[in-house]
Amino acid sequence: MSVYNGQRQVANPGVVCAIAAVGVAGIGAMIGLNFTPDAWFEALRKPFFQPPDWLFSPVWTVLYLMIGWVGGRKYLYGGAQKL
Repeated sequence: MSVYNGQRQVANPGVVCAIAAVGVAGIGAMIGLNFTPDAWFEALRKPFFQPPDWLFSPVWTVLYLMIGWVGGRKYLYGGAQKL
């Protein structure tokens, strides 16, 4: 299946979306690896509803994958013309 997005023909839109998703998640991972929480963060008083530390990484990975996927679809198909 190919998609014409107004400027160019894209042979496989799923590949474009997958590349965008992995790219955005990879950039988020690189930023997260460079800026880890220090002692000051550990010393903060945190609210009772803060999720456990082990849950942070998987949730943000899925979130960044979804952001990248939607960005790829936006690139391919454009956005809403009217509300």
